[in-house]
Amino acid sequence: MIPSRVRIKRNAVYNVVYQAEIEGNKHLEGLCVRITVPGERPVRQIILKKGMSRTQTELAFIHELIHAIEFEYEIAIPHALIYLLEAPIHKILKLNDWI
Repeated sequence: MIPSRVRIKRNAVYNVVYQAEIEGNKHLEGLCVRITVPGERPVRQIILKKGMSRTQTELAFIHELIHAIEFEYEIAIPHALIYLLEAPIHKILKLNDWI
């Protein structure tokens, strides 16, 4: 089950939201957003496309979760590596009944 919020660090909570279309792109399955405006509380969201299968949604969530980790811990992770990691992480979570 995908949570409605995920805490990446003590002061970094991402809300998980669903949209029919993400940034006007019908093919985009997910997006991790962190917007910081000086003097305001940062906006942190993991946006997932509505209507995907359970597996597609879980994979997209894991993918965007890795991006959130990348942002919050200031780790540069090549996008190709994120794609390589999402399926094995998904399998581990499924094998252990965590999702």
